[in-house]
Amino acid sequence: MMARVWAALLAGALRIAVGFASRDWRISKRFRRVFWNRLYSDSSGDFLPREIMGFVNLGYLEEPRQLDESDSAALGDRLSGMLYDRLVDGVSLAGKAVVEVGCGPGAGSARLAAANPTAAFTGVDLNEGMIAWAKERHRESNLRFQQGDALDLPLDAASADVVLNLESSHCYPSRRAFFEEVVRVLRPGGAFLIADVIVEVSGEDADDVDAQLQAAGLVVESRTDISQNVLWSRDAASGSRAFRAHLAGRLEPHQVRMAEGMLCLRDTPGYESLARGRTTYVLWRTSKSDRDPRMSEAVEGDVASA
Repeated sequence: MMARVWAALLAGALRIAVGFASRDWRISKRFRRVFWNRLYSDSSGDFLPREIMGFVNLGYLEEPRQLDESDSAALGDRLSGMLYDRLVDGVSLAGKAVVEVGCGPGAGSARLAAANPTAAFTGVDLNEGMIAWAKERHRESNLRFQQGDALDLPLDAASADVVLNLESSHCYPSRRAFFEEVVRVLRPGGAFLIADVIVEVSGEDADDVDAQLQAAGLVVESRTDISQNVLWSRDAASGSRAFRAHLAGRLEPHQVRMAEGMLCLRDTPGYESLARGRTTYVLWRTSKSDRDPRMSEAVEGDVASA
């Protein structure tokens, strides 16, 4: 009985903290990095064993009846892998230098590296524990992991052809500062693919993110609301007896409800927020201009001196 009470209290405290961290206030932004880093560390190792899921995202289904095989404990990872497939769908990664910022435990980078053996992948994450886990778990020859800050990437300027960011930028103190870092590390003509949640309580919407992308120097080529696809993914995970049994078998009873909340399964606040439109999930495809701004400045300087 007491365990259930404590779990309910912890879940309530977590909802309050998430709401505060999501707001676009100066004090919230300062708190945001520490809070999300701690939460994702807890949800991917310290509180929940990493063996529960190799990914840290809400997954994707193209249509509600897309899954046709028998129920499986690995359903959570399969759904999350589909979100990575959707993120890069139609974009060639062959022979490219690809960076995933906010790679977490590394399963997404590893999935894409295995599917694109001629590409060179780098996974970057602020959390040292996740990077250590990723290095130990994933050994693809075209993949490396590096600890680093999204707002100060440990990468050379113009060193990447493609930058990926999945369900991570909402954790950063400043999306705009992150986007400017993306522009710095991208080569002219390079692609930036991003998908993330936008929470109503933050005071931001997709148009605000568009403006931040453009102000940083990126061209927004498309913007797609995939909230329904993510919700179908949560429905599939919620309805999976094998996956729910997998959670129950790995966790103490009082931890199960907390895990369900973190995974936004049905009848949790995160699920309800998605279902009621208070949280949206949006995917952007953007690119850096293929004109090197340094060359433009040099030409303008020559014209002015003439």
